[in-house]
Amino acid sequence: MTGAPVLEAAALREEDIPELLLIEAEANPVPWSDGMFRQELANPLGKFYVYREDGAVAGYAGFWDMAGHGHISNLAVEKSR
Repeated sequence: MTGAPVLEAAALREEDIPELLLIEAEANPVPWSDGMFRQELANPLGKFYVYREDGAVAGYAGFWDMAGHGHISNLAVEKSR
């Protein structure tokens, strides 16, 4: 019997962006660019998380914290997951 996958979430880092771009291109007809993800790193309202399964990026989610309300800016999961 195999164990459940190890899932973890972490704040987006610049070095995660190349993997996000691959998932983004697969998931969206008008994908975000490298620059758009980099803007999220500098956005003081932005919270962006990368989700890993067994160490590999499996998806991501971003939102803006606006006066106590969350606005989802982007969300995607790798198709093979």
